[in-house]
Amino acid sequence: MTIFSLINDKSSNITKDNCSYYGRLNSTGFGIIRSYEGIPENILVNLIISAILLLLFVYLRRRFSDSRNITDGSEISNLLYGRSNASRYLTDNTHWLWVRDLFRITNEDIYKNCSVDAYYYLLFHTYLIIYLIFVTLFSLAVILPVNFQGRQGTNEEKFAQTTIGNLSPNSSLLWMHACTSILFVLVGIIVVYLYKSTTRYYTTEDMYEDEESKEKVEFYVVCIVFRF
Repeated sequence: MTIFSLINDKSSNITKDNCSYYGRLNSTGFGIIRSYEGIPENILVNLIISAILLLLFVYLRRRFSDSRNITDGSEISNLLYGRSNASRYLTDNTHWLWVRDLFRITNEDIYKNCSVDAYYYLLFHTYLIIYLIFVTLFSLAVILPVNFQGRQGTNEEKFAQTTIGNLSPNSSLLWMHACTSILFVLVGIIVVYLYKSTTRYYTTEDMYEDEESKEKVEFYVVCIVFRF
């Protein structure tokens, strides 16, 4: 009996149930959420880290806010609170009232009191969130039911049933994924175009404000010259 015959004998005893059994032993997770490939644990860890960072931000914000009253005009105060004529929404000195004020700040407040770069940065994230919301809702409403039509996953692999791996390689439903990827690219291009259009509007507005201030300065200089 050669080594190749031993391998063939061992491989003939391996079934789908045995593979599922060993897959369950090596899967990530515990308890009833073992079949979700460690995603619940990942979400839990992210929530804990986010809560810690939020509490740290609240503490540092209050700490620097108290030091600002002692050393007014410092660089760290300007960095955290913007210019000295910032809106009252941006300089509130309470622990949690700023959370409410976040929903009351307008684009004009950020644009006038912080800087153009801060406004562009937040505007970019706003459009990015809108794009991700569209992708999420479309995937839940269209792609997820399509993936459930397949039969490739097992009962122990509940998360695999929600992915493209649950579809057969010869399934015509794979075209839905191909068309969806093209749709997401087109929507992303539209979102980038809208973002560029908004930034172009504010850039033009800045140019007009600079021209008006320049004309005022020239007018004052001419008046002073004629006065003397």
